[in-house]
Amino acid sequence: MANIYSALNRKTEALKFYRQTLQLNPENEEAHIRLKELQLK
Repeated sequence: MANIYSALNRKTEALKFYRQTLQLNPENEEAHIRLKELQLK
C-alpha cells in the first residue's frame, strides 16, 4: 500500500504505511530506504 500511495503522491498515507511495515518487520530494508527518500521530499 505504501508504494501505491507514494506513486500517487499521497505522502501522508505512504509514510503511515511505511511506518506500519517497519513496526511489523524492522529489518525491511526497502521500507527503510523508501521511508527516508519520502521524508526528504
